[in-house]
Amino acid sequence: MKKQILAATLAAALCLSAAPARAAEGEPFPSLNPYPGYADVKEGDWFYPSAKLCSEMGLMQGTGNGFEPGKTLSVAECAALAARLLEGYTGKAIPANAPGAAWYQNYVDYLNQHLDTRNASIYGMLPWSEPERAATRREFALFLYLVTDGNESAFPALNSVSEGDLPDVKDDSMVLSLYNVGILKGTDDAGTFAGEKTLTRAEAAAMVTRMARKEERLTFTLTPAPDQSPSGDRAAFVQSYLQGKADKPYFFYGDKAATAGDFLTAALTAADQLNDLCAQQGVAFAWNNSLGSGEQGQTYFISYVYTKANTAALDSAVAADPQAIYAAWQRQTYKAKHILITEEKGGKETADMLCETLKSNPDQFDPLLTIYGEDPGMKANPDGYVFGPGEMVTEFEEGTKALQPGQISQPIQSSFGWHIILRLPLTQADYESGGNRILFSEDFPDGIDVTAAYAAYLTFKS
Repeated sequence: MKKQILAATLAAALCLSAAPARAAEGEPFPSLNPYPGYADVKEGDWFYPSAKLCSEMGLMQGTGNGFEPGKTLSVAECAALAARLLEGYTGKAIPANAPGAAWYQNYVDYLNQHLDTRNASIYGMLPWSEPERAATRREFALFLYLVTDGNESAFPALNSVSEGDLPDVKDDSMVLSLYNVGILKGTDDAGTFAGEKTLTRAEAAAMVTRMARKEERLTFTLTPAPDQSPSGDRAAFVQSYLQGKADKPYFFYGDKAATAGDFLTAALTAADQLNDLCAQQGVAFAWNNSLGSGEQGQTYFISYVYTKANTAALDSAVAADPQAIYAAWQRQTYKAKHILITEEKGGKETADMLCETLKSNPDQFDPLLTIYGEDPGMKANPDGYVFGPGEMVTEFEEGTKALQPGQISQPIQSSFGWHIILRLPLTQADYESGGNRILFSEDFPDGIDVTAAYAAYLTFKS
């Protein structure tokens, strides 16, 4: 009943070297290799010291086309770098990869094996299903945090950055800790993190160097600046576009309410990230462009942006009135069981006969369902289907909505056959077992059209 442009093939063996196991005692990352020199890394470049040192330590090497400092780093490459850093600090060697496994699988397994209850939740935040996608700065930061977490002796505090000091970081203690140990400084003097932007190999090399060598870490004092950043433009646009509804609930999920402002801000941020990536690769931005390829399949831009925005909005959701959420759930949820008669079993003629029987004997619905019903789903849901908009075939949904609880329909035809529907009242138990799905609030009954909003946003910025 219930109804490539951005992912280049990774030559990982060329991008990241297979460093030997390191001793936990003494210098965890000694210089192991002579620096080969890269045609695209000049001594005057800001990233020259980091690229050189990463190469000598065996953490990052060239790609076969030079160091490629402007190339974006993938999620899988982030995992490999984090594993190698963790290997240096623990002295526990990364095992060889199993035959036929993806090139990055041993790094992923190694990270997983070294988690504990303190940081296991971080592992779940990382995008393991999209290994070839370009990673964001925040995703790379989470990988680095896995290495620093709990290792205060190797990563002592150097700076005093507090919650609220960074213009675009809110309630993110993991990112904040990387500022305080000198791994991150931000993209400007105010410390702007730009967490949803991708990062280049040059930027990654700088962070990896600071992770490996204490003397490379940064000490700084932030200089607050007027809000002229893209995030400031974004905030002003969101308030204007939503016409005073930015702080109103956008959708409910379980016992959480996500605000419209949080959703739209995250959607615009994700769209900007993809737009920047297109510009880096000389490709026109379009919503039907795709991320990912190969075994993982493709994710189109529009799906990626909605997913990121929904997730971000839920992450920042605030507790709402439970009664309001329950009421919203009831308005958008239905419960029904039905007797399905296929054409092979008599079709409308049998359905009409059963309806005549039920007119005077409605209490015979369940016995007749047992005898005549042909929907196998009814056996798995003997108390009825609990469903929301779009989850059932249209005829079944509309037929149920036309009834009051306790009423039985006349025969209704769909592609499955003829349905005799009994609408049932919803219960608290139904809510508790099936209430965790997105329900739009009354202020946004049709949701927010991200494509229209982003087009307006680009005009707003120009």
